Amino acid sequence: METLFRKLCQTRTLLLAWKTVKQKGSSGGVDGVSIDEYDQDIGSHITQIQNELKSGDWKLCKNNEDAELLLKTCSDYLQNRLLLRLNDPVIGETKNGFEFLGVRLTNTSISISKEKQTKLEMRIRELSWEENSFSKEGLKSLDGIHNYYAPILPDYYLTLFDNILLGRLEEIIRSDWKAIKNKAALCAALKQICFFSEKNIMLNGQLKGDLVSLFLGEKSRETSESADEKNRKLIKSRKAEYRRKENAATELVIGTYGTYIGVTSSGISLKVFGKKQADIPPTQNLKHITVISNGVSISSNAVGYCMDNQIAVDFFSPTGQHQGSILSNAFMSCSHWHRQVMMSRIKRCELAKKIISGKLKNQLNLVKYFHKYHKKQNMNLNETFDSFSMKIQENLTNLKNYRLADENEDYKEKIMSFEAVGAAAYWDYLKDLLLDDDIGFLRRERKGATDLFNCMLNYGYSILYARIWQSVLQRRLNPSEGMIHTSRNGSPAFVYDVIEMFRCQAVDRVVISLVQKKESLSIDNGRLSDETKKLLVANIVERLNRYEMYRGRECRLCDIISLQVRDIGDYISSDSTYRPYVAKW
Repeated sequence: METLFRKLCQTRTLLLAWKTVKQKGSSGGVDGVSIDEYDQDIGSHITQIQNELKSGDWKLCKNNEDAELLLKTCSDYLQNRLLLRLNDPVIGETKNGFEFLGVRLTNTSISISKEKQTKLEMRIRELSWEENSFSKEGLKSLDGIHNYYAPILPDYYLTLFDNILLGRLEEIIRSDWKAIKNKAALCAALKQICFFSEKNIMLNGQLKGDLVSLFLGEKSRETSESADEKNRKLIKSRKAEYRRKENAATELVIGTYGTYIGVTSSGISLKVFGKKQADIPPTQNLKHITVISNGVSISSNAVGYCMDNQIAVDFFSPTGQHQGSILSNAFMSCSHWHRQVMMSRIKRCELAKKIISGKLKNQLNLVKYFHKYHKKQNMNLNETFDSFSMKIQENLTNLKNYRLADENEDYKEKIMSFEAVGAAAYWDYLKDLLLDDDIGFLRRERKGATDLFNCMLNYGYSILYARIWQSVLQRRLNPSEGMIHTSRNGSPAFVYDVIEMFRCQAVDRVVISLVQKKESLSIDNGRLSDETKKLLVANIVERLNRYEMYRGRECRLCDIISLQVRDIGDYISSDSTYRPYVAKW
């Protein structure tokens, strides 16, 4: 116990105790001396306290009787003179040591309990960076360890705490260096940090200098990485700009009444009521002409030019119904038609399963894409998302496990039931997603839809339908021989099959984005305005020409559609494996 008593009498220990008293901001005691007055001559007062302690006015007791007498004396002094309230005092034997507030004292050593040590280490690790300085709570914890534990604990513990503190400071600099304004701000903040052990107190300047060097190193490394990143972004931006210019000539959308499509020596030309509008250069880039308005005419020479250059011309009614296309004979080879008709029901069932599996996965990935931007803004949406995800995953499992019992079983109804459950959950999620957009979307409606969202979807699907139809013919497949849908009166059932995989990624994503970007969209008596149709078609065409990773390389979505139809053709005509398109999110 003598070791503890000597440490108690040290000037450093008593000064730390006085610092704690000052920080409390208390008023003076009954002797009438204020805190400021006492502090003006603190050196003399510390010497007086040391002398009183060493003179025996305060001492550890040899037996229980002396302890009780000392307790009474101290209690009278503290309660009656200093007017302090005391906790219930405890008198105990010290021969085997004792523990107080986690600190264990014996005649030969001072230590802390494992629980207390863990708690103190956690307090050190709670230090963080806030508003150009270390957190107030973290600094307060460090001061507490300095004031109450550092004066009495052996150097072993203090060195351990210093190592943890240094490690935490390095973590803060590495993770939060961007939040640190500059070197001066860090140096000012480090002045508030005091180490615990005598050794590290002596090395204070060196250790903090190392921390500043670490900060400067992180900043310099990031600057170098930023330069590389800027170069990568610049290259990516220029590449995207080149692709935009390249794709700009691949699509021609005509939505003006009175437009005449002709041809000159330079290529396709446009006139509106006889006034020349623009020339399309004779390049290999032009692939589609899309007509979305009444009152548009085309010359036979322009038709011939399009056929010679394999440019498809699609015609749509004002409501978005695909009325037909002008295609080159190169699209019309029928080499796969016979094999398509002769496919076994088992092979048809497997292809149908893969197509619907691709659709469900694309719906799931599209929802994940939008949910990551809205989950923190709309907490109620999380419950709908969890329900949707669970249903889709359950449906995918059921679809994968489904097997055709025999050649006579009607697999279409079973597979479409899986699709219907997924679709119901998908539209329920989108309804909640668009709730704050004030668009009035309540349910998915096809024919007879009058609300803006459904009409935009239906119009967009018509644009996509024409592209699928052309790819099916180009890849020499029969558009009417469906695997999932049944052809009625020559309807293109197989086109309806293939489009299932691409609806949400090619159209739904575009329509949702336009709505949430607050674009100027309007509808009158169930018909989209001309400006809305032009904006929608332009964005869907842009989406179809946008590049994404597919099978390890960058491809436009319109090319992915063509490749998917090709792969389906290979599956039909041979035993090759078919993998459906699944978009990334």
